[in-house]
Parts: sequence; C-alpha cells; structure tokens
Amino acid sequence: MEQNGLPEDIERLLTCPVCLDVFTQPVIILPCQHNLCRKCAEECYDRRGRVVGLSGGKFQCPTCRYEVMVDRHGVYSLPRNLLVENLIEMYAVKPIREPTPPPANRVPLCEDHEDERINVFCLSCQKPTCSMCKVFGKHQNCDVIPIKKAYDDQKSELREHMSRLGSGIEQIQTVQADTDHLRQNVEAASKRAKQEVNQAFQQLCALLEKRKTAMILTIQEDVNERIGILSDMSTSYKKQRDEIQKVMNDGLKLTEEQEATVFLTKSRTMINKVVNQARAMTEIRPPQSIVPELKPYKIDFSRYHQICNQIDFDNGQRQAQRPESARSRLPSNHSNTDLSCIPGLARPPPIPAPTDDEISNFRAMADALKQAEDGSGHLLNFRTKSS
Repeated sequence: MEQNGLPEDIERLLTCPVCLDVFTQPVIILPCQHNLCRKCAEECYDRRGRVVGLSGGKFQCPTCRYEVMVDRHGVYSLPRNLLVENLIEMYAVKPIREPTPPPANRVPLCEDHEDERINVFCLSCQKPTCSMCKVFGKHQNCDVIPIKKAYDDQKSELREHMSRLGSGIEQIQTVQADTDHLRQNVEAASKRAKQEVNQAFQQLCALLEKRKTAMILTIQEDVNERIGILSDMSTSYKKQRDEIQKVMNDGLKLTEEQEATVFLTKSRTMINKVVNQARAMTEIRPPQSIVPELKPYKIDFSRYHQICNQIDFDNGQRQAQRPESARSRLPSNHSNTDLSCIPGLARPPPIPAPTDDEISNFRAMADALKQAEDGSGHLLNFRTKSS
C-alpha cells in the first residue's frame, strides 16, 4: 500500500524516528549512520542534550542511544544526507516505474455506513468512527472529537512517552554500568580472598608437617637410645649366662673327680667362683625398672581437632549482611597471613623430654656395658642412682 506517493517499504526507510513521518528536508546523518530531520535533531538537542565544555554539547541518537558530539553550531554542524534528500524528491516528483493505479477508495469508510468517511474519534470506545455513528449509531452516547485532533493529540502523547522512555534508558544504562563494575569488584575480591585462604591453609599444613616431623624424630631418637641400651643389656645377660653355665659344667666335672688330692686342690677355687656367680645373680634387675615405657609421648589430639574446627573468618563477619561484609572487608594488600593471629592455631606445647635421672641411668648402664665388653669378667650392675 502507498502513502504520500511513496511505496510502503521505501516510506519505512525514509521515516524519521522522532516525528514518525517522512523526513523533512534538510536531513542530517549522525556518526552512527542514522538519519534525522534537522528540526527533530534540534528538538532532541534542546530537550535532552547536554553542554560539554564552553563551546559544544552532546545528545543521544533516538534510535541506538549513541552519544553524538556537536560543536558551538549545534546540530547545524552535522552533515546533510543528500542521498536521502534526493530519494525523497525523486519519489515526491514522479512515481515509481510502471505504477499501478491507486485504489478507488483511499479514504477509509465506516463499516456500518458504507458511504460515510471516518472523520471522528470516539473517546469512550477509543476507536475511529463516522459522524452517522455518532448521530444515529452505536456511539450516540459517547464523546467524540475530530479525527485530526485525535491524531495530533495521540502523536504528541506518544512522543512525550517516548521521550520519558529515552530518559529511562539512560538511567538503566547508568545503573547497569554500576552493576557491572560492582560485579567485577566482587569477582576480584573473591579471587583474592580464595588465594589468601589457600595460602593460609598451605602454611598451616606446612607447620603441621614440620611439627609432625619433629615429634616423630624426638620419639625415634628416644626409642633408638632405649633399644640400644636394651640390646647391650641382652648381650651382657647372654655373656653372664654363658659364664655361669661354664662354671656349672666345671663344678659338675669336678664333683666327678675320685681322687681326693686332685679334688681338694681345685675345690676351693671352684667354690669361690660359684659363690661369686650366685652373689652376682642376686643383683640382676628386670629391664622394666631400667628402661621405662614411652608413656610421656601420648597426646590427646581431640583437643586440637576441636581447635581446627573453630577456624573461621573474623568475629562478627558472618552476622553482618553478606554483600556489605564481603565488600567492606576486602584486604588492601597481599602480605603473608600470620598464622599466630588465627584463633586456635597456637603452637602445641613441646613434648616432655626425659628427666635428668633417666639420662643419668642410661649413661651409667652404657658405661657398665662398655666395661663388660672390655673383658672385666664381672657381672654388670645396672643399679641406678635413684635405687
């Protein structure tokens, strides 16, 4: 369908987005490649434009909201689109090639009164109608106004609402920009917080690993010393047993001697050996009285488990509103976290070391074993100072 001598497709391309009518010359082209009537562009600049500096300003394209900058001449500094102006003149002067004859009735007619033109607008029903419908038809009790006045009023109302909508778009763009900026800050803060938490727990794991190694080393050193003493004691007891067994064999052999002179010659020496071995056996002590068990190294780890379960963020941070607390407490630097400041992560107390008496006993036993190895021939005495 053609209107104002232009095909429908061409008219849609040559329609101003502000006045919703065919461009009125002169037509200007914006940097975003959209077109406007110069008077419509001037209206946009006057109503919604902003002054920039001392000799310039800017306004938004009503189609794409692009910021159009102008100098002190205003919209008159924008170039004209001669191609669009030529198209308007061409289609206004001559019709397109091989035009089809226009329809017989270009003026809309009333459906109820076929010969009556639609020339009024019913305010009650909000629809166009004819004068006969107002006088004799179904719109007798309705308020009507001329169709031209209704057209002008509603077009003005539409432009006003579109202007408000354009201002709303500007506000939404501002809020959207603030929202995107805040989202980026939150993401960056989350990344930094996660890195610091990971770093703190890595340091904590390293501390626990170091502490475990030190504790195991302490236990191993104590165990090695005790095992060494027990091994020396076992060797000494074996040597003493062999000596007693040899004395017993020699004594039994001597009791079988039939010659009295020979027996009496050796009996006193043998009796002394047996008495000495029997006296030494009365001084033998069990190993438990010399080397105590490893009871000092028992640790109640349940207390440390409870402390680890209490590791959390700063006090009161959970009770505050989550977005505000996360944003207001962002760390300002990336320094290493001091583990001593974390609740419940104080260094555990040192493992009790052996007492001075125990160390003295161990040294006395070692000296006695050394003397036994040197061939003293006497039974080792493991009596401690405390005994």
